Amino acid sequence: MRMNLGKIGAQESTSLVAIVLSVTGIFTVESAVAYANGNSTFLTVPASIIVGFLVFLLCLFAMNKLGVATFHELADRAVGEKLSCVFMLILSASLLFNAFVLLLRFATIIHSYIFVESDYIRVALWIFLPVLSLSLFGFETLGRMAKIFGVALLVLFLLGFVSATDGFSVHRLYPLFGDGAYNIAISSFKNSYKFIPAFIAPLVLSKGINGVKTVKKSVIIGSVFAVLLSFITQLVIGLTYEYTSLSNMYFPLCRLNMSLQNEDYFMRTDRIGVFIWLVAGVIAIAYYVYAAGFIFCKKTGTRDIRPCIVCFMIILSSLVLAEYTKLYAVLHGVISIIESNSFIVMLLIVLTVTLLGLLKRGKERQKE
Repeated sequence: MRMNLGKIGAQESTSLVAIVLSVTGIFTVESAVAYANGNSTFLTVPASIIVGFLVFLLCLFAMNKLGVATFHELADRAVGEKLSCVFMLILSASLLFNAFVLLLRFATIIHSYIFVESDYIRVALWIFLPVLSLSLFGFETLGRMAKIFGVALLVLFLLGFVSATDGFSVHRLYPLFGDGAYNIAISSFKNSYKFIPAFIAPLVLSKGINGVKTVKKSVIIGSVFAVLLSFITQLVIGLTYEYTSLSNMYFPLCRLNMSLQNEDYFMRTDRIGVFIWLVAGVIAIAYYVYAAGFIFCKKTGTRDIRPCIVCFMIILSSLVLAEYTKLYAVLHGVISIIESNSFIVMLLIVLTVTLLGLLKRGKERQKE
């Protein structure tokens, strides 16, 4: 089989998990919704990552109890191969949806803030090709890339925030808890659908990360970094802009860097910052595409992942290019429906697989 899985260690997998979760948390916030009644994203985004992490721990607990090495093996044991196939294909689709949202967001950012006079299609293709190449190279290459760029990306992210400290003001965070604790809790759980697939994917790819123990260690450390970075990012944005202004900004972090007045070459991170984010974004998108392709191949019996990845990228590119066609309204309507219901679907799949798996294990022990 040509699955291009390879082997990576704890450092590579930790960097990969941290980058994927951070990019997903920072770049998928929908301003018009998130800042409509106040700014609580510095609480809801980290909380959503934590909810996803708790789901990961539940899956890991069930896998350890049943003695299986991957999540799809757990699903096969728990619900049978046919239903497992349905569940895993839904997971594959959710990974592709995350990739699509990030592709759409980065294509729009690059086109709107950098290559303003360029054609949108050319800008989008400029992003698609690196993602396609990195996905085709496989999981080991993704891990190595994440390790190489991980520390540099973190340092440059933080430098961009430090350069904005002169404009901070605490009063801009008010009302401190947005539209109330209840809505913060609901938003945190609802938006965890973005992170649950990212947490389950390492359990699917665990044989390429030297087993479940390495996966657990990597995900714990990577999650801590992602929670801290997403908290800092959203707090910096909140200290710089009031929520009434944020609700009308497509991407506040980009606007923040563009508005910096510091001309020092070391600290100036406006347009350079966008490309720094783009590197992290390409790694995250390629991770989602590869994981989706791996799951699809495993459950359909496809022996070569490369044609699958190419097909997925053609589908994603077609959907992203639809942003500038008459299908714009339909596309965003579908996105809204998926975002509203994905958490319930993902939670039902995870709970069904883990709880049935644990029940079967209990029955097996009673027979013994």
